[in-house]
Amino acid sequence: MKIFWSLLTTLLIIILFGCTSKESAVEEQPSNDLMDDPNLKKIFEMKQEERLNNFAFDIYKEILRKEDGNMVVSPFSISTAMAMAYGGSGEETKNQMSKTLMFDPDMNVFHKEFNEHSKKIEKLAGDDLELNIANGMWIQHDYPFLQSYIETIQKYYGSVLHEADFKSDQEKIRQEINKWVEERTNHKIQELIEQGILVEDTRMVLVNAIYFLSNWYEEFEKDLTHKRNFHLNDNDKVEVEFMNKESSFKYYEDNLAQVIEIPYSGKDFSMVLMLPNENTPLTDFEARLDTDMYNDYINNLVEQEVQLLLPKFKMRFHTNLEEILSSMGMPLAFSDRADFSRMTDEHDLKIDRVIHQAFIEVDEEGTEAAAATAVTIIRKTAIEDDKIIFRADRPFKFFIKENESNTILFMGRVINPEE
Repeated sequence: MKIFWSLLTTLLIIILFGCTSKESAVEEQPSNDLMDDPNLKKIFEMKQEERLNNFAFDIYKEILRKEDGNMVVSPFSISTAMAMAYGGSGEETKNQMSKTLMFDPDMNVFHKEFNEHSKKIEKLAGDDLELNIANGMWIQHDYPFLQSYIETIQKYYGSVLHEADFKSDQEKIRQEINKWVEERTNHKIQELIEQGILVEDTRMVLVNAIYFLSNWYEEFEKDLTHKRNFHLNDNDKVEVEFMNKESSFKYYEDNLAQVIEIPYSGKDFSMVLMLPNENTPLTDFEARLDTDMYNDYINNLVEQEVQLLLPKFKMRFHTNLEEILSSMGMPLAFSDRADFSRMTDEHDLKIDRVIHQAFIEVDEEGTEAAAATAVTIIRKTAIEDDKIIFRADRPFKFFIKENESNTILFMGRVINPEE
């Protein structure tokens, strides 16, 4: 059977509830013109893909604060799902989400540009690989959502509308949504919504799924795969299977790291590996790495003959993002003072939880990966020396990107390929 590379992301399940009278500790500030801030103006003048990548590094670094092992996330999926929630926000809640997520404060401009960028990425996949981006919306059938909001999500995100009765059929709806997610992620993401997440006061669930399927442009020969040591740190090591290929790759190195780009079928998408030098711990490298540094590395890549040794690896990752997003600058969206007045006139909705799950496996023929995010909105209450060698035998970073705009679809790190 043909082994393939697939990236699957099921994202951002947004569950909306009605409100309670409990007051929040977050005080809402008066709305302001974000473009009056010169720093924000500079950000909003960037291209869509540049803002997406800036947010990717921002949220990745925040996740690093509480995670110390293998990790894979899909910042593009997080942005896509949050974009649908952003479309319902108003006043200072909208301002905070705009600044944190780096979304254009002009809703009309934002949705149009985000839609065009997503469609462009899908179009680049062409016939060389399979890339599908799907969005679904489950709404409480008797809750007064604004038709203008629903039409916006349908128009710009192609979201299929499902009417539901969360008041009495939580388990049935949970299974329905989980089945929808599973079918759109090649069965890699199962039971995304656990029991107890959907409750009587749930009002809406928004789901985004991304599926990517492709082989490497040039597969690794299985006969060349062999076991060797992967150094976890100065003292510990594990023996794992390393793939081996000598070929022409886009490559660059400086005093901090070696960087290599491995193309997928069609060469419109690729995996980028960043291997810190032996004297540069991965944690130190990640602390310095930002969008500008990422762009510099990508722009300096040059075709060269390289001997590549890459461990096969497989990992799963799960994290909650609500506290992270709140600390990044959008606490109002999670508070009893949240304003989602573009969704409803009831003024009684807030985000409760943002759950992200991901999976990735890399072998000789390609990669298989999956990710899922749920956002709940609740009621307010031995090689020759003269060759260039890229030997990933110690912790390294990886990115999966679309090559025309360099938009990051997935990013992560390998601390231990055996875990």
